[in-house]
Amino acid sequence: EKHKQLIEKEGKDVVMTTYFTQARNPMYSYQIRSNSFMFMKGWFLSAASLGKHIVVFHDHLDKSFQYRVKEFYPNTEFIFVSNLHGRTTNDIRFYLEYDYLLQHPEVHSVILTDLRDVKFFADPFEQMEVLGDNVYVGIDVSFYLSSHDHSWLRGVLRNCHRSDAEGNAVKLHPFSNAGVAGGTRRAMLAFLTQMTRYLDKAPHNRNCNMGTVNVVTHKHFFDQLYTGYPFQSSFKLGIKGANPQGLSVKHKDTAELWG
Repeated sequence: EKHKQLIEKEGKDVVMTTYFTQARNPMYSYQIRSNSFMFMKGWFLSAASLGKHIVVFHDHLDKSFQYRVKEFYPNTEFIFVSNLHGRTTNDIRFYLEYDYLLQHPEVHSVILTDLRDVKFFADPFEQMEVLGDNVYVGIDVSFYLSSHDHSWLRGVLRNCHRSDAEGNAVKLHPFSNAGVAGGTRRAMLAFLTQMTRYLDKAPHNRNCNMGTVNVVTHKHFFDQLYTGYPFQSSFKLGIKGANPQGLSVKHKDTAELWG
């Protein structure tokens, strides 16, 4: 009985995302519509198929919309966010997710993802149990061998973390993507502590999360970092409609566009 208690996982697994519509998402050229199930359909249906607890942070979803979604999958929690505190929608999510973990000690493991362009094909929590207690982070286009090879990311690092991004700790490692992250409660509290610490130092009016995740993963979690297959496909390199065997999380197909 004691051995059984040791190997059985206690606590619940949680899948988190954000659905903000009142503040413009800096990665989209248009205003996101409120109360659009089509916008979240791929993510939500695939997340619900995992049978885990779903958390959606939002700023303008009608109660009727929330009711219909929860009627379909009751294990869904909508959390209203009244103030982004001057931060971008992509940056504020790390503070919200960090606060949620602090307030919910019953959470065992958590996956944090983008909404529109992410789908689940297998259970990432089962994979993380097998692969170990790491910080699991998405990888961007994999043919960039160094974070500094990508001109867009190089600009973000310069604008958000000029001093912290210097040195080989960041320059010599691949391009991590902030759109997918996961791990146990212990791992994610450590990861989100560093994310919020560096975001506090960055300009609040800039979209700094992508630069921040590269500074944090490469400077603080290099020996605890797991990225890529089978946890997640490289960003935008998956073949549309295809699912590599064993893949858990797909982050945007090649044929998909930002719009």
